[in-house]
Amino acid sequence: MQASQLITYLCDRVSGDGIMPYDIFIRHVLYAPEMGYYTRPSERVGRKSNTDFYTARSLGRVFRNLVVDACTHLLDEDPGHYHFVEIGAEPAQPLIASGDPHPFASVRTLRVGEPLTLSGPLVVFSNELFDAQPFRRFKVVNGRWRERGVRISTEGISEELLPEGGALPPTACFSPGGLRTGHSYRSHATHASPSLAGVAGTDGGF
Repeated sequence: MQASQLITYLCDRVSGDGIMPYDIFIRHVLYAPEMGYYTRPSERVGRKSNTDFYTARSLGRVFRNLVVDACTHLLDEDPGHYHFVEIGAEPAQPLIASGDPHPFASVRTLRVGEPLTLSGPLVVFSNELFDAQPFRRFKVVNGRWRERGVRISTEGISEELLPEGGALPPTACFSPGGLRTGHSYRSHATHASPSLAGVAGTDGGF
């Protein structure tokens, strides 16, 4: 996929003023059908020259064994009563591969785009999922927090302040001590991650 295709896709979805809120921009860039970072056919993760990064999963079976061992010790009963669900694994790179021995009642993987339906006694696991969610971006300008967006045109993209008046996220998104307005402070705030955590923490989940 050429970058120009993604620019065209974004231009078709930006409002009349040409500025898209940062979280919406990130959502499109990551998850646009067949052209987003996580939806286009590509090998992203691994210890190869053509991949972008690697995680603990890429280093062999040690991480897998540590996760299974932690689950076994943290559960207060036989792990065979629980179903292990992994969310967001890369294609062909689940933590527990088909045929691997494990102590759980079953193992399944939910990939990008699949419904996030969870029920029953579960161990829900994900590696990097919360890092891969849309976020809003803020910067202190003249002693006040201002939200940033992305100007999109056929010439390319650039960051720009959104018009004043929008609602800021809760204080806790910025710092435990409250809103700070130091010179040029910047902050990111995600609303998708808490929603995902809420789904993963439904009754019966671990």
